Amino acid sequence: MIDKVHVAHSGVTATLNLARETIFWPGMSEQVRQRVQNCNVCMEFRDSQQNPPMQSHEIPQYPFQFISMDVFFTEYKGKKRKFLITVDHYSDFFELDILPDMSAETLV
Repeated sequence: MIDKVHVAHSGVTATLNLARETIFWPGMSEQVRQRVQNCNVCMEFRDSQQNPPMQSHEIPQYPFQFISMDVFFTEYKGKKRKFLITVDHYSDFFELDILPDMSAETLV
């Protein structure tokens, strides 16, 4: 049964959650944990799945030296809208613009 819920090699938590949706037996959590930790496929790829360390950026010395921009989609006034948000790293000032479309000309 453990092999069936671990077929995607998703790690201990995901495998245990999937197992709990379908079946339970005493000691299940420990057995799932041991099977996943001893899985040859998981062990082979474990190191390559680590998140890279966070990197900090330079501290800006003046406004708009460093900015971040992102596009997000949400519903606004009953319509699905596209927004461009621009954030200044120096002051945390942000600007939010509604985008009429996603063309390169509009984004630039």
